[in-house]
Amino acid sequence: MDIVTENRIKCLSNLYYMRVNEKRQSCVLGCKNETSCGEVIIPDEHLYQCRYCTSPYSQNCAVTGPPDGIGVPNTDFLLYVSAVLSERCKNVDTVAYAAHCQQEADLDRPIAGHVNLCPNALSTALHDREVLISTVKHEILHALGFSAGLYAFFRDDNGNPRTRRNRYNKPVSLNKRHGYYNWDQNTIQTIIRDDWWTAEGMISHPVHIMVTPRVQQEAQRHFNCSDLEGAELENQGGDGTAFTHWEKRLFENEAMTGTHTQNPVYSRLTLALLEDSGWYKANYSAAEELLWGRHLGCEFAKKSCGEWIRNRREKNLLLTPFCNEIKHDGKRSLATTRCTAERDSLALCNLIPYRKPLPVEYRNFAFLDEIQDESAIYYGGSVELADYCPYNQEFEWKAPNSTERRDSRCELDGNFTPNQANSILEVYGNQSKCFDLATFWTERKCGRIRTFLQYKAGCYQYECSEGRLNIGLFNESFFYPCYFTGQYIHIRKIMNGWLREGVIICPSCEEICRPGHFSFDDKFGYCQETNKNEIPEYVGDVQLDEPCSACISRCSLIFFLFIFLIRFVHNFIFPAAVIYKLNLQFLGNHSKRNEMSVVDETVVWGKRSIDPWHRMTCCPEAIFTVIEFCQAQGPRPLYTYPADVRGPHLDMDSVALWLMSAEVINGSSMIVYNQQMAIYACVHYSTLLDLHARAFQRPLSLALLTPVKPTAAVFKEFIDASRHLFLPLLVCNQTLFKTDLIRIINLAKTVELKTPDKENLFSSISKSAMIKIQSVADQAKRMLQRFENGGVKKIMHNSLYCNGHDLVNNDVKILEQFIDDPPVSLQEMKFLTPCTYDGFIKALPEVYEKLVKAAQLHSTGTLFCAATPVLKLKDCNNHNLDDDSTSATSMNFLDENDYTRNLTTIVEGLDKILFVLLSGEKLTLWSVEERKSLGKDLLKKLNLLRICMQRQNAPWKKVHNNIEDCQLFGESVPRKTTVNDSKDSMLCVYDVESRWLKCRNYKGKLLSFLSSKRSDSFPSDYTLIQYIMAQLTELCSIVYLAKYSDPNELRERLQIEEDDFKIIINLLAEIDILKYGWMKEKMKKENNLGMITVKI
Repeated sequence: MDIVTENRIKCLSNLYYMRVNEKRQSCVLGCKNETSCGEVIIPDEHLYQCRYCTSPYSQNCAVTGPPDGIGVPNTDFLLYVSAVLSERCKNVDTVAYAAHCQQEADLDRPIAGHVNLCPNALSTALHDREVLISTVKHEILHALGFSAGLYAFFRDDNGNPRTRRNRYNKPVSLNKRHGYYNWDQNTIQTIIRDDWWTAEGMISHPVHIMVTPRVQQEAQRHFNCSDLEGAELENQGGDGTAFTHWEKRLFENEAMTGTHTQNPVYSRLTLALLEDSGWYKANYSAAEELLWGRHLGCEFAKKSCGEWIRNRREKNLLLTPFCNEIKHDGKRSLATTRCTAERDSLALCNLIPYRKPLPVEYRNFAFLDEIQDESAIYYGGSVELADYCPYNQEFEWKAPNSTERRDSRCELDGNFTPNQANSILEVYGNQSKCFDLATFWTERKCGRIRTFLQYKAGCYQYECSEGRLNIGLFNESFFYPCYFTGQYIHIRKIMNGWLREGVIICPSCEEICRPGHFSFDDKFGYCQETNKNEIPEYVGDVQLDEPCSACISRCSLIFFLFIFLIRFVHNFIFPAAVIYKLNLQFLGNHSKRNEMSVVDETVVWGKRSIDPWHRMTCCPEAIFTVIEFCQAQGPRPLYTYPADVRGPHLDMDSVALWLMSAEVINGSSMIVYNQQMAIYACVHYSTLLDLHARAFQRPLSLALLTPVKPTAAVFKEFIDASRHLFLPLLVCNQTLFKTDLIRIINLAKTVELKTPDKENLFSSISKSAMIKIQSVADQAKRMLQRFENGGVKKIMHNSLYCNGHDLVNNDVKILEQFIDDPPVSLQEMKFLTPCTYDGFIKALPEVYEKLVKAAQLHSTGTLFCAATPVLKLKDCNNHNLDDDSTSATSMNFLDENDYTRNLTTIVEGLDKILFVLLSGEKLTLWSVEERKSLGKDLLKKLNLLRICMQRQNAPWKKVHNNIEDCQLFGESVPRKTTVNDSKDSMLCVYDVESRWLKCRNYKGKLLSFLSSKRSDSFPSDYTLIQYIMAQLTELCSIVYLAKYSDPNELRERLQIEEDDFKIIINLLAEIDILKYGWMKEKMKKENNLGMITVKI
């Protein structure tokens, strides 16, 4: 077949004449000079000659331009492909786009189309190759017919249009808003689901359904729903997505849904749509298998996913293909791995919080575990096109200190993790699949235990032989046999001196193996059922002893004795002060990492040297504490380690009150700071269940108190350690609590029925006590129901943690706890977790040492110290400023007993002065000779706020003496000299006498903490400087981030003002002049701001 397009691409006026029974169109007035299909200009040999008319009459028509082209011989469809960074590609969510350009005249079949691949979204990485190929296929199918612009041209099996035509053989109705013809009801119908369940109640929800015969048949067959109207089309995403793709909620990984998420397949459903267009004949043997939603019935196909999840939870059934495990709560990760439906990849449930409440029709949860019920309206799946329904989705990740991206597909060798990070002994490759795990994997050594809480599935090698499925692990040459579905394989290995244990669950053989996977000479055949008598009771590794060496214990003892001796000698020789050396690491233009030391900082225990980069506080070493909330006493410390902290002790009761006053979500972890105590705290919050407590809850927290802000690495170690410590407590507590619920319910029934054998038990119970017992029992019933329905998150029971609490049923004791007046006090925490409390307390010192070691490991190489300590030390000599000196001399340390208020009087203008100092510009203080003492005092104090690598003091000079190298200096000037008299127009000047300031106008936010302060807010200059330096520590976190990322990207992400960005670049240049100096110089050249004059 020869193909040519039928006209120049567009008429000059975008209008054309169409005569009855004539196929060719004639432009009004004329044609445009170029014809394009998408982003491609079509060559003239593919085109008809331009035909145009100046009126509807044929005598006024003519032709122009090149003659008719020869077309493309023996071609059914012509596809123009481009990779142009077009306007549409600037949308970060757009990977490619396509459309048809021309339809043939007789049957309206598209004969030319285009695909544009956005070059900024292309990736040649191995794990992106499948996505790229699928994307190209996806776009080609749009051009072939899967497009809202072509539905109105579909034809039935007899070749007749499915949508009515006008006399020009065009569909009768044009949708001007969307730019395509409207289709008839025999192609797509809009159906109202009047029983659409949401967390707010039932609503009416419209859906758009493709109802052509083959599509309807395939949809009914796929879902096993005989009265299903057809296949639902996407109703979100706007033009280009809605109507032009399958509904993501129902056909998640079908390749023709609106966004790629994982494992795209081209199913029979898509082939049916193309065949129902009347233009193609489908080869269904080439279709790929779609497992999502298969045979799940009308309830799945016609209802909301919220109703599906709710009903399955009530029936205690699997939520597949949806899920309800929160991926993160906006502050911390809660994710655990699962397998996709095809078992070809690891996945995470993509349930996340949104900033705003979800649309009412997509509020799929009335409640969720671990969050308050009123917050459930913010939670939904991360894929909006799937109606915010959460499901297990593949994920990408990067190893620490690596730029290489990996994903979670088991079949790719490149996704394999390094040996030291291969916690569950996974194997990735083309012969690997995803398998579920029965328990969390653990490591054990000398009574210590590590639990890998993020893994509930893993990728392992498989082999189909001897009529069964066999599973292989990393670094193993043999395979473990699977005899039946659900069988456990017990893994026990000694890895790096630790006993590593896990349990893999066998899926069905048919789920993994195909007939072609077995060798032809396999005498057992395909997935043969094993005789029950031949199945061993235990499959897996032999029992292994937990590694623990006596030498290790002796070495540990020697180590702790050595530490104790060092501390004793240290305290004896240096009772007043301790010398610290802060190591600075920086990266220059060379690949080699350099190290250097800054001058030693001297601090006194119990005091704090507050500067923008490093502070010592009243807590000289880290403290580990467990805090509980008791109804009668409030927050109180339950346990503190070490108990004999050197230096002034903290008031632990005040710490407990501070930490337990925060409104947090159960199970969350965070870093908090107390400025009054000058300590940071890593805190993990949890809750134990107690039948006698208010709302059955006993809040509990674990905190690591440190004098300096913990790094991200230390915080992560703390989170992992906290979860491992609390897991046994929660398992034991929930088991005991559920037992208590059942007992109180049964006891209430006994009292209500007045069982004869219990008469002596309730004979003395008053009527009010009976009512109280019944009330508590009603609450217990509701709580027990929440346990059964999943309202309380069930933690996996593990006999290693808890013995099940098969305790003697003492009804008299239970009754006394509820009818005593006044009521008995709450039980101690150890009685709520009788099996695990002692182990929890014993494990704390070891975890403490691990966290302290991590803090020491990650504490160096962060930033640098400021110019001068704030506190005056007893053993430091004062240095006087030489009145006649014109060079830098030593300055007095600031004395905390100095109650002068020279600096506080100009606090309203200090943001502008600080901007000058922190951004690296020069500042001079002017004063007449009579007021020089005041000027020198201000100079000394402003010098404390200046940031520089070398200890450079601010000198005072006489007029006309040049000090080119000083950023801050003072100057004696004659009377009646004004700041505008400065010879250097770019020099910032402050006149001490008149209090006029000439400088650049500061318009940032980082120094805005001074704008609301008045001079009477501070009793002395000393307190003002303390306040400023404490506030400047917040600036350090931004500089720290900028140091380890692109500062310009950070500026855009945090929306940092230009003036604040100038401060950050100056500080970075002080850290590493080779790396950031050019940015500082560039900002100087670009700085065209004029000077302003203000009075402070």
